[in-house]
Amino acid sequence: MELYDKKAKFSNTHLMADLKSHLQRLYA
Repeated sequence: MELYDKKAKFSNTHLMADLKSHLQRLYA
């Protein structure tokens, strides 16, 4: 369960970073 939690947290952070870079590209 803990491992799954860490995985979910990691993917969530990765998703946010992806979104941020995408927005930066849009408003560059």
